Amino acid sequence: MSSQSIQPDLVRSRRRAKDLLRAAKNGDPPSLQFIASHAPNLGVLKLAVAQLAIARSEGYASWAQLKKAAETAALDQLFEAVEQGDLETTGSLLQEFPNLAVKRAASGRTLLHAGVWSDNPDLVRLLLASGAPRDEMWESSAHTALSWAATIGSLRAAEALIEAGAPTDLFTAAGLGLLDRVKSFWVDNRIQARPSQTGSSRFDAYGAKLPRPPETASEQVSDALYIAARSGHQEVVRWLIAHGADPNFRGYEGGTALHWGEFSNNPSICELLRTAGASDELRDYTFLATPREFGLICPAAYGMIGRLKARLDSRPEDIDIMGGWGTALNAAVWNNQRDAAMLLLSRGANPSLTNAAGLTPLELAQSRGFVELASEIRAAIATR
Repeated sequence: MSSQSIQPDLVRSRRRAKDLLRAAKNGDPPSLQFIASHAPNLGVLKLAVAQLAIARSEGYASWAQLKKAAETAALDQLFEAVEQGDLETTGSLLQEFPNLAVKRAASGRTLLHAGVWSDNPDLVRLLLASGAPRDEMWESSAHTALSWAATIGSLRAAEALIEAGAPTDLFTAAGLGLLDRVKSFWVDNRIQARPSQTGSSRFDAYGAKLPRPPETASEQVSDALYIAARSGHQEVVRWLIAHGADPNFRGYEGGTALHWGEFSNNPSICELLRTAGASDELRDYTFLATPREFGLICPAAYGMIGRLKARLDSRPEDIDIMGGWGTALNAAVWNNQRDAAMLLLSRGANPSLTNAAGLTPLELAQSRGFVELASEIRAAIATR
């Protein structure tokens, strides 16, 4: 994104208003006529009059309305820049619109939640220095920017947040693999009250929202086990199991710690969980998959190419493993994850296997209007 593209409309409108005022005060007839046409009978020439004339000429009832529209557009542009880790554009926009630092996107996330995606600590520091609130929750979730960074594995961004004083509760410490911090929530071998203020986004089997974080300390310990397993922190998993965590507690997607241990492709963690009683038969609530099925289907559905490759490398025999809704290829196609679908096909995924609705991947892509993906699937089939 070029810094030259930053809000040209508002910058131009401000410049036009100043130029208009200057020309009108110098007696320029076209400028005086312009003001008379768009902002008549307002008395003494001043900047507010010129701004009103410019705003009305651009289709707004007032300068305030023009500015609000510009700020709305700037906020969208700012979130895009932050997600891309674009420091230059982010800094320029925040300098032009400093009040945007505290704004949220329509989804309820803050700039810091968006910023941790790129895992750029300098971007995190810039947002904090610009006034972005450090510890606010993503609306409808129990994720601060730090717990979100722990969830998605943005470790450098997490370090920058911790340096800035962001608190590490049990959930976040488990997700970041901070074993000593995890241990600190036990005093005299008893878990403290409310060890977590953050937690996974949880729903029941029917899609109803569950408490976030869970209501009891014991459930919060189990929620911490989910994120430790997902993040691949074996010693944290071991500690939490030894201190009462339920390996069959359901976290995000209704998956258990074993589902997410398979997702992290960590056999040692999965062995620990199975020894502790984790079930291989439970199915998550999103893909209706057992833990082993989930390990392939989930990264395919979300287009996590690195994880998908690692899983296929370690268990190539699972290429056509079938969950409740279909194969990993079916899941990738459903979400229009083109790279994931092509990777699965290149590794030998069977394009004739149907999903729960009886559709092949090609038929599914066509039915969902994914024209490019359907064309790529058709071409991949033709070359077999």
